[in-house]
Amino acid sequence: YPLLILTSFVMNYHSFTKPIKDVHFFRQSQNALTARTMYQDGLTFISPLPVFGIDSKVPFEFPFLQFTSATFQKIGFQEIYTLRPISWISYLIFLFLSFKAVQLFNDKGLASTVIIFILFHPTLYHYSNSYMIEFIPHVFGLLATIKFQENKKNISAIFLTMALLAKLTTGIVYLLLLFILYVKRKEFIFKEFALISTIIIVPNIIWNLIADNVKNANEQTAWLSSSNLVYWNFIY
Repeated sequence: YPLLILTSFVMNYHSFTKPIKDVHFFRQSQNALTARTMYQDGLTFISPLPVFGIDSKVPFEFPFLQFTSATFQKIGFQEIYTLRPISWISYLIFLFLSFKAVQLFNDKGLASTVIIFILFHPTLYHYSNSYMIEFIPHVFGLLATIKFQENKKNISAIFLTMALLAKLTTGIVYLLLLFILYVKRKEFIFKEFALISTIIIVPNIIWNLIADNVKNANEQTAWLSSSNLVYWNFIY
């Protein structure tokens, strides 16, 4: 794994300080603006996005990435080193957890092959240090899968909740995977299932209610409510 980190660093370090306008530049810029505003105006989970008014807030996914970058800026790191490098670190964690997850289901040889494939895959390399949230839900989803296989179902449910909060459309994939694994075990316990469901569902409902309430409070952002974004998220 250290050799893979070194290889990835050599492949990526030259672009760490490059402008974030390579892939989906509008999303990268949106994330960076949110992180900078958190740094300037105060850390918050209700994503500030001052393009719809000076104090406008537009929470979509839970801002794990932006909050982390803003926190590092708060403690003295230059902004440029809290964008692409932070995304790259999340990619490295994703790489490591992919290895651990495949190893749990299969052998170490296949796990090694998988992470080498991920490391050198052109698309994943292209995204590996873009300032986007794409690897964050996978990190939580893989942690949920690993903990489930270790029979730590409640901890697995917490990580699955975080995957769904980080990006619903990605988290759903892990939700379906873990549901299939749960059914295959043929050990259905109603109280356990009810607790796990509560851990997963309640925080996501609360977050969506808060996010929609914030967006509906501003006539410039009301059109971005979750009900209006169903087509964008699941069809477009």
